[in-house]
Amino acid sequence: MWKNGRFPGKEAGYIATLQSGLRYRVINFSPAQGPLLFHRLVWKLMTGEEPPKTIDHHDRDTLNNRWDNLRELTHGENLRNTGLWRNNTSGFKNVYLDKRRNHWFAQVRYNGRYMRLGRFATPEDAHQRVLEFCRGEYRIGH
Repeated sequence: MWKNGRFPGKEAGYIATLQSGLRYRVINFSPAQGPLLFHRLVWKLMTGEEPPKTIDHHDRDTLNNRWDNLRELTHGENLRNTGLWRNNTSGFKNVYLDKRRNHWFAQVRYNGRYMRLGRFATPEDAHQRVLEFCRGEYRIGH
């Protein structure tokens, strides 16, 4: 953990909240360089290479910048490692209510395309189908 020489014991930098609501630790080395996201600095220090475009926080805690919590993912893989949306009504990812037909359906995005996995009487049944589909190559964050 980086320390601040002017304020011993206090972590360097500050926490910035993005428009998306995500919070990140940011550090400024010089005004010319501008602010730097702390997880990108950790990546550079640990690998000696420029950070990839997408660095994921495995536990979804954007303030947890421990090296074992950071990983390189594609943008699509990173989108799968999200929590439930605020407007989720099923309690499960990739399970949606079709109000017109009054049933639940399972749908996932795979290889850039949306795939409907079927209609179900309960959200639990639809979620079970999503889990069956996701075993193997396609994985979603839970």
